[in-house]
Order: sequence, then C-alpha cells, then structure tokens
Amino acid sequence: MIRSPRSTQETTLLIFSGTVSIGIGLFFIIRLVSGEIVLAVHNGGIAITAFCVFLWVYKTRETEVAGIIIASACVSGATIIVYLAGVEHFYWAYPSFIAPFFACRPRVATLLSGIGLTFLLPAFWLAADTLVFVRGLVALSANLMFGVTFMVLSHRHKAQLEHVVKTDAMTGANNRRALDEYLLQLVKPDSRQGRDASILMMDIDHFKPVNDFLGHLEGDKVLSKFADVVRKNIDPKDQFFRYGGEEFTVITPMANGAAMALAETLRAAIEEAKLVSHQPVTVSIGVTSLNEYDSGDTALMRADMALLAAKDQGRNRVILAKS
Repeated sequence: MIRSPRSTQETTLLIFSGTVSIGIGLFFIIRLVSGEIVLAVHNGGIAITAFCVFLWVYKTRETEVAGIIIASACVSGATIIVYLAGVEHFYWAYPSFIAPFFACRPRVATLLSGIGLTFLLPAFWLAADTLVFVRGLVALSANLMFGVTFMVLSHRHKAQLEHVVKTDAMTGANNRRALDEYLLQLVKPDSRQGRDASILMMDIDHFKPVNDFLGHLEGDKVLSKFADVVRKNIDPKDQFFRYGGEEFTVITPMANGAAMALAETLRAAIEEAKLVSHQPVTVSIGVTSLNEYDSGDTALMRADMALLAAKDQGRNRVILAKS
C-alpha cells in the first residue's frame, strides 16, 4: 500500500531529533575524550534520547508523544548543564527553551519551557550578580515570548491555509484533495474509523441542461444550494466532499443499512428542495461500505459503479454496491 507523504510535523521532528542526536553526540565524544565523565553521561543521555525519538517517528510516524519527549530532553538538558558545569553554560537555555515550540503544541511547549525556567533561575541567581541575573531573566523571557507568539501565529496561519487548500470555494464542501487524504487515513490497517465507514457517491441528475439552458451562473447556484441541503441532512461526524463537477461524496461512519437510510434521506431532501423553480432537480446515489481489503481507489470505484447502476435504472434512486 502506498504511504502518504510525511507531514510537516514528522519532517520537523526527524530533522530536529537527528540534528540533536548528531550534534550532542559529538559533545559526548569530546567530553569522554577530555575525561569529563559526568558531562559525557549527560550529553550521551540527550543524544541517545534524540536518536530513539528519530527512530520512533521514522517507524511509527507518531509525533505527539515523540515531540514532548525530545522537547523535555532539551529543556531538562539545558537546565542540568548549568548545575553541572556552571552558569557560563546558561546560553544553552536559549535554543533549548525555544525548541519545544517546534516540537509540541503551543500550550505544552509553554508549560515545558516555564518549568525549565523555574528550575534554572535559582542556579543562575546564586552564581551571578543581580544585574546579570536580571539581564539573563529578561533575555530568556523575551526568547520564550517570541516562541509563544511565533507558534500561535504559525498554527493560525497553517489552519487558514489548510482550509483554503482543502475546501471547494464554490460549495464550501471539502475538495478532492481532502477526500484523497481522508480516505488514505481511513483505510490504514490500524484505523478504527474505517471498519464501519461507508461512501455515498452522489451525482446531480440531468445537470447539463441546467448549465446549457439557464447558464453557468445558475448552475453554480444549484451546486451551492445542493451542498447546503446535504450539509443540513448529515451528521457532524460525516465528511462531505465535492468529487468534481456535479459529483459529491459523503463518507459516514456507518455500515450498509444506516448508510442506505442516510442516502435515501439525502435523495428525498434534494427532490423536495426545489433547487430550480421551474424544473425538478434530483440526485442518484451509489453506496458502498469499506472492507479490510480496500484502498481508497477500490472503495471509490465500487461506489461509482453503484452510482452508474442508479443512473441506468432511471436516476433519482439509491443503489447499494455489490460486495
């Protein structure tokens, strides 16, 4: 089975953990050769942790816990080195305390950096005079505030960009790109959602005459109204997509019987909606449930065959795909 491309967070953690593993690993060797055993053990622990995180993300593609582990290693490592080697190593806090904001969610990153700062400042206070302490505190606090601001804005912009990239501008439904990505997640062997999920493939009947005789602007309005009717009749857990042209797809976490009932509800709602005032607009729907052997393409193909059967049998009807 083709694997989906690595997410931005996966790539970030792989680069981050790999860099930390190699960079701190070199310090481990230097400390070991110099006879600084305690510091070598400290550096070695961080390097091994980072390497394990790299392997974990590479193999499992899990990022949530992995990000917390590597961020915790950086923060604790920077704090401990000040106690072990002296306040002159305080500079390690700057990259280490900003690192969680690239590895974790903003709230978790803020918490980890805040805890590290709480444990770091006493050592700094005892070893430095008041003015140096205040300067260090202000600089590190500004560093953390920059991290918080950057990540909040970054997450907000990312969410806005994903919405634009995965949404059909005309109808507000998710687009084909979003459908392909959702199906790829749904058919994963370890996906619980895909076990009872069903696909409803819908095609507006006789849509070409609407465009030909009423114009494309009116056709666009029909598509938009169609999408509104579908949204009003599906559950928030159902996923709604524009497949292309006048074809739409609903993926619902329900098996055949319930999925057929939903499809019939949608068919009736579209027929009753009077999307065009002087002529009826109906929809044909093909339904199939996913099985353990499905890929996204095979499931869509089966739903599409059922849709074609609905068209062949007179349109304005629901057909369940043959297993």
